Amino acid sequence: VCLVPSAALGSWMPVLMIVIFNVGDLIGKILGTWPVPWQRLGWTPRRLAYVSIGRLVFIPLLALCVTGPGGAPALRGEAWGTIMLMVAAVSGGYIGNVSMAVGPTTVAPADQELAGNVMTLSLLSGLTVGSSFAMLVGPYL
Repeated sequence: VCLVPSAALGSWMPVLMIVIFNVGDLIGKILGTWPVPWQRLGWTPRRLAYVSIGRLVFIPLLALCVTGPGGAPALRGEAWGTIMLMVAAVSGGYIGNVSMAVGPTTVAPADQELAGNVMTLSLLSGLTVGSSFAMLVGPYL
């Protein structure tokens, strides 16, 4: 059962949404490596945390595009979900990339390599826990 209805795209809609997210994430990661240094943009760990928390707004916005049991989506049409997913993906890729660059600079130079390793371990642990949780909860949704 497809929870993202599409009259035009049918069962291809979830596949296209995955592709759109991955392309948006890639674009965000590439933007994070542009020659304009993130230092000039004023990214500090605190600002990055605020922007990351602010990205939570995408959860209810994307939920408005999904059909619930016995109800139609509040935001109809493929464009709403596609645009919001693309913006969420680009911002997630950008913030994730810049965060991995900013993190090690907040410690003493002697500890930067360790900080980078801890950040990588934390990222991979979060991905593992999130995927495991989705596999456990998924059948009940």
